[in-house]
Amino acid sequence: MTGLRGLVGLLLASVVIATAGPADAVQAPHPAVVDAVPSTTTPAVRDGSVNAILQVGNRMVLGGTFTQASSAGSSTVLTRHRILSFDPATGAIDPAFAPDISDYVETLAAGPTPTTVYAGGKFNLVNGVARKGLVLLDLTTGQPVPGFAPPHLNGIVEDMAVHNGQLLIAGTFTTIGNSFRGGLASVDPATGAVTDYLTASVTEHHNYNGTGVEGAVGVTKFDITPDGTRMIMIGNFRKVDGQERRQIAMLDLTGPTAVLATDWITNRFASPCRSDLIDSWVREIDISPDGSYFVVVGKGGFGADTLCDGASRWETGARGTDLQPTWIALTGGDTLLTVAITGATVYVGGHQRWLNNALGANVPKPGAVPRPGLAALDPASGVPQSWNPGRNPRGIGTSALYATPAGLWVGSDTEYIGNFRYYRPRLAFFPLTAQSLPDYSAPTLPANVYFGGPLDASLGKGTPALQPDDLARRFFDGSAPGTVNTLAAGDLAWSQVRGAVLLGSTLFYGYSDGMLYRRGFDGSTLGPAQAIDPYNDPAWVDAKTGKPGQTYRGVRPSFYDEIANITGMVVQDGRLYYTLSGDGNLYWRLWSPDSGTIHPVRNTVAGPQIGPAAGLILSGDRLYVVQSTNGALRQWTLTSAGVSGRGRTVSGPRIDGADWRAHAVFIGP
Repeated sequence: MTGLRGLVGLLLASVVIATAGPADAVQAPHPAVVDAVPSTTTPAVRDGSVNAILQVGNRMVLGGTFTQASSAGSSTVLTRHRILSFDPATGAIDPAFAPDISDYVETLAAGPTPTTVYAGGKFNLVNGVARKGLVLLDLTTGQPVPGFAPPHLNGIVEDMAVHNGQLLIAGTFTTIGNSFRGGLASVDPATGAVTDYLTASVTEHHNYNGTGVEGAVGVTKFDITPDGTRMIMIGNFRKVDGQERRQIAMLDLTGPTAVLATDWITNRFASPCRSDLIDSWVREIDISPDGSYFVVVGKGGFGADTLCDGASRWETGARGTDLQPTWIALTGGDTLLTVAITGATVYVGGHQRWLNNALGANVPKPGAVPRPGLAALDPASGVPQSWNPGRNPRGIGTSALYATPAGLWVGSDTEYIGNFRYYRPRLAFFPLTAQSLPDYSAPTLPANVYFGGPLDASLGKGTPALQPDDLARRFFDGSAPGTVNTLAAGDLAWSQVRGAVLLGSTLFYGYSDGMLYRRGFDGSTLGPAQAIDPYNDPAWVDAKTGKPGQTYRGVRPSFYDEIANITGMVVQDGRLYYTLSGDGNLYWRLWSPDSGTIHPVRNTVAGPQIGPAAGLILSGDRLYVVQSTNGALRQWTLTSAGVSGRGRTVSGPRIDGADWRAHAVFIGP
């Protein structure tokens, strides 16, 4: 443990000179997913919840509802009124920084100097002096910075960021001093004086119309693209500057003032979800480090055709009046409260029991995988990756996720990471030690094409006789096949394989027993077989959810019922494509090669039928389909929109003597 503590200390110490960029723009980019075991050098927050986390220079700052905390490894309880600062390398709480803030802190942002921090929230007093919802604090003394005196806000500050020489604030206010500001405002970052840079106004309740639950109208969260050109905001509103925008809108920041973008509109957030319980159901937004996409999370109750109780990915550069998400990740009835995108993954947190549970409603249905309170979603598909530390008990939920170059900070209202395993009261840190993601890249032609369990004894005229369990290969450049070479089959009965695809050095394949497997494969040697069953994670299958008789055990999707009939599979952009015996259609499901998790919903690829098939290979957007009737190889074009082209025959027994039929056909090393 001492060695681990020392390693974490070195990692943290190496980045203490970093500024608070992620809070004011996007999260710190990571090359890989963080470790699943939390560091031991974090302070203990003894009550309430942690709502905001920020790195400022060589210290971390927390904001929330808490009033007591202890330094790492200490039993001494310190009074800290809803804000504290600590050394990230040691977990020691700063004794000199102890402001008395009268109510909760919801958001933090780096101040104009390296030793200052903005705090926003519901409070009215700071150290006994009137400060309504917004204050600039000196991190060395804990006192408000003289000269920063914003006018009175008549509501709560929910989010803020420094941008283009302005401090942008969002919340449930309608006035700041004598100026009308409907949920958004900008102030001078040094003085707090109101400016006219951000004056867009949100109005009207999302749900409430005289019945149901009435909430405060306003903007609750926003994020700004790394290039500073766009802001995406969410909250309880129906209109922005008089134009309909349900719970989400984009602002154009390229001009002298911020204006509503008229080229980014979606109706997918118009659903009421549970108007009897909530006025608005969106909870947080985060933009990817490269600015190309963002993810919105929320609550609202189960609805397979809605975004309620789930996460959804949106392309920042998309333009239109009826935009749709790239993917939707549903919990099946549990709230997601926070999201952090690092490039390598999309971290989400809340009080969810499962993810990939699009068919469930407070119970796990086919596809559900256990992800108690924390999860990492594949950016390409939204399907959960392998990272699964969990939080049990889950409480209200994970309330803050914050990535620094050293790792991921997690704030919540509960005390354990894992199933009562690691005692980390309300704050945990997961170090980043891996320097790269696993290689799941798809090989392309020209390359060797492998045939496991050939359906033709020779795979073509003039080649050696093959047995049903043999493994063979031939070189193929996309038009002319080479000669067939027989390889060692290893311990795999290739005649029982049902479709295969190689990604990086990992071979994924179905088997006649109805299971999906993975093995290492370098072109000649197979590694040990590993059954893919993330739905029954041994760390969580027997752990109690808190609902009588219920555990976190998941359920395999219907894909497993299809495996015995699969005749070919390929992968492209987070989708697993496959064909079935005697069926001319091409199907796809979202999936993550990292965890092997398959989405529960099967989709039929648009376009002409391509089969029945006896094998598939994919090189870029060129889809090659082995015809089960005659062993010929036909080429199509495959994109996310579907299959196109005329199905040009490029090889076959009548063209060049090559028969391509096998139980497993895949491009290899």
